[in-house]
Formats: sequence, C-alpha cells, structure tokens
Amino acid sequence: MKLKKNAVIASVVLSAGLLMVSLAASAGNLSLANNSKNDLELCFQDVCSTDFMVEAHSIKVVPEAVFNKACGYNKKHCLARVYVDNSSFRQIATIGFDTAFGVQSITGDSSDYSIGGSGFNLFLNGSWMKK
Repeated sequence: MKLKKNAVIASVVLSAGLLMVSLAASAGNLSLANNSKNDLELCFQDVCSTDFMVEAHSIKVVPEAVFNKACGYNKKHCLARVYVDNSSFRQIATIGFDTAFGVQSITGDSSDYSIGGSGFNLFLNGSWMKK
C-alpha cells in the first residue's frame, strides 16, 4: 500500500513539474499599458514598428509571434528602446526581454516617466495633462 502511495505522489510531483516547464518555456502575448499623455513606441534592434506603438492612455496587446519576430536572433537578451512618439522622439528607457520569460531589466532614462514590468506585462506611466 505504501508503494502505491509513493507512486501516486511521485506522479503528481512529476506532472506538476512538467506543467511548470511547459508554462515557463512558452512565451505569451506582450501587453503594453501606456498611462501617459503621449504616444509611446518600442523599437527593437533599432527598428521601430507600428506593431509596438501604444497610444496615450491605452493598452496594446502584441501577439507572441510578432514579439518573437522583433527579437530576431537574440531571444535571450532582446533589447527594446522606448521613445516618446511626439515631435521630440526622445528615448525614455531601455528594456531587456527574454522571449521565454518576458521582462528581465528596465533602465529608465527619464524623470518624466516611470516604467515597470513583470513577465509579459509592461506599464508605462507619465504626465497626464497635455501642456
């Protein structure tokens, strides 16, 4: 009887482990939330695309396939630069991604914006009022 109990416990632990590995190995859609007065744009490998432009006060979901394509051959250390998409087009942050796990690092280059993220969710906050 004890052998059956150990076999059941072992199979549950093994199943849970396999489930966690499969979840960790698969990427997901990238959710971008822009809570600022300006449109923002992410540029990967110095290439900008409307796929990664997020309008002011909105949320954009970028499909996994588009995100993976943007990271190209550098899926473990994919860098995106975040720009304010207005007349200045100035860089406000650099974000490091791993296409299997999502956001890995955020370096802010602006005191006007705060950026946070976890997994495949990125939150961009800035001034609310237009000047």
